[in-house]
Amino acid sequence: MPIQTPFDGAQRRRIHLMRHAEAAYRGSDGNAHDNPNVVPLTSRGRKQAQAMHQAIGALSFDYALCTPFPRTSETARIVLGDRNLSLQVEPRLQEIQASREGMGRFSPADLAYSFDRAKEAGARFAGGENIGDFCARVHEGFEAQITETAWKSALFVCHGGVNRAILTWVLGTGPELLSAFEQDNACMNIIDIDCDPETGMVVRRYVRLINWTPYDPSKSEIHLTTMEATAVALEQGHTAEEETGATD
Repeated sequence: MPIQTPFDGAQRRRIHLMRHAEAAYRGSDGNAHDNPNVVPLTSRGRKQAQAMHQAIGALSFDYALCTPFPRTSETARIVLGDRNLSLQVEPRLQEIQASREGMGRFSPADLAYSFDRAKEAGARFAGGENIGDFCARVHEGFEAQITETAWKSALFVCHGGVNRAILTWVLGTGPELLSAFEQDNACMNIIDIDCDPETGMVVRRYVRLINWTPYDPSKSEIHLTTMEATAVALEQGHTAEEETGATD
């Protein structure tokens, strides 16, 4: 059963919200994959996920969720290890989608700071999905996982943009704060949600941890944001370390 809060009897539930580990958006030939939505993790990404598995030790989960993309399910299975949990899939938590044509129109700097435009009405991510609509679908999918499912401690493995949108939901802000949250490869955030035991409605939200990376806890080797790394990789043509979320 969920933990009861001491004064009003609300049920406190905990979400361990991860971003997937580094994914192989380019092949060994240096060319970008035609569909980045189906790429696996890199060897370094698997090591990042394994570092998280080791760091959380015997932490228990009674629910585990990923998105429809292989990079989140592969990360989740490594992190879960031998825990006997099936992986649920929430399609509404898939990453924000750019368009190939849109990405081609943007300079590397525009792509690197694409979430900075979230404060503009009608802004789109690299010519693709409307950022406001993206946040709305993520919030809808996330809320459904709270109100329509029963669990005490959950692992959600999602994407950089999705996690940003979830954090804005927790803080009660709009898309304008998307760019303020960095989400490194295989990072973890911890969120507590208090729900009314009668109605299931959310009454309180807490952020306990943001962007923790056990493979580099002090961030000594992480200086670029993931979107900056994406733009650099696309500009130079080497293996990218960040997802683009581009559509076919």
